[in-house]
Amino acid sequence: MDKLLGQLLGAKSDDERKTALAAISKLWNDDVPSSIYEATGEMIIWDKDVHGVASNITAVARFEKAWIG
Repeated sequence: MDKLLGQLLGAKSDDERKTALAAISKLWNDDVPSSIYEATGEMIIWDKDVHGVASNITAVARFEKAWIG
């Protein structure tokens, strides 16, 4: 990756930049430089007077049917 980043930084033309970016993308996809080692707990909380809030698997609160009362 360091070599590819060097190629990108040293690129003199758009074609050289595109070639370097394509190589960086391929390396990233072939050898993802990260790992998941622990789940992170999440929760969405709201006041007891708020009703109709829905959530989904991505922990996004949906308020289109929410109301207060």
